[in-house]
Amino acid sequence: MTDQYGNYVIQKFVEYCDKKIISNMFTKISNNLYEISINNYGTRPLQKMIENLSGNMTNNDINILLGMTKGNVLELIKDINGNRVIQSIIQHIKNKELLSPIYKELNENIIEILKTKSGCCVFSKVLLNITDIDLSLLVENMIKDFNILINDEFGNFSLKRLIKLNNENYNIKIFPCIKDSITLFSCQKFSSNVIEACIDNTTSLKKMTIDKLIENDNYIAKLILDQYGNYIVQKALQNAEQKEFGIIINIIKMNEKKLKQSQHGRVIYEKLMKNYKQYLIDDKSEKSDGKINNKNGKNKKHNNGNKNKNKFGGNKKNK
Repeated sequence: MTDQYGNYVIQKFVEYCDKKIISNMFTKISNNLYEISINNYGTRPLQKMIENLSGNMTNNDINILLGMTKGNVLELIKDINGNRVIQSIIQHIKNKELLSPIYKELNENIIEILKTKSGCCVFSKVLLNITDIDLSLLVENMIKDFNILINDEFGNFSLKRLIKLNNENYNIKIFPCIKDSITLFSCQKFSSNVIEACIDNTTSLKKMTIDKLIENDNYIAKLILDQYGNYIVQKALQNAEQKEFGIIINIIKMNEKKLKQSQHGRVIYEKLMKNYKQYLIDDKSEKSDGKINNKNGKNKKHNNGNKNKNKFGGNKKNK
């Protein structure tokens, strides 16, 4: 399994083995499982064995795998090969409750783990294969060190994935963490990703975040001129209800001169004009008593703006 060429033989061999033979193989390698997991060659056939037993593991198979991870979760997750074995174990042991020992160790080192690329990948698998009780414990620790994760290169992605679960119970705990620093977080490279996720979800977190942004005219005025903050304003326009949408547009119009005066601001203004020209330029023929009306009392052009939201604001990967 740990040989440069022999590992390919085992991978092919496993494809033709029945479950009993693979279980016997686990027993034979049980004392060397950790070394195999972190080996550049051994990790591949081991993952293949776990995958082929998916849903059909014996209690002995599970005990061997969990025994190997005991006390080694942090080291395995941080290892370039071991983290893939951990992901495979989490994915293919179908009884989520049996994975609690792994999650307990993960929780004890949650911040250190989530600040690594491999830890971020493992966390994605965890979210799909964890009991509500275990996840609640993880969330509590993530909230406790929220400010560390939100400004971290990889930690911010784990927070985004948590928010995208659209779980009201978890998201309601996140808002207090961002409300007092919302403009600061919106103007930073990594934390701005999390604020966007707060706006772009289906729980009450979306409305609370947008309401906080429009609470003070200076918030939008500052963000629209910022290299990261302007994406927050764009996301808010795409997700806001009609009343909030109108407030944001009015603030942008009040700061139109500042936008046009700076090179960066002009680029942002052109993007806004491309998608919201009908709202940024007064046109009496399109307005009645200062309001935009249609049969349903909703803003059809605003909805069209939402449909084209992928085009709005350019390609964010250039942030």
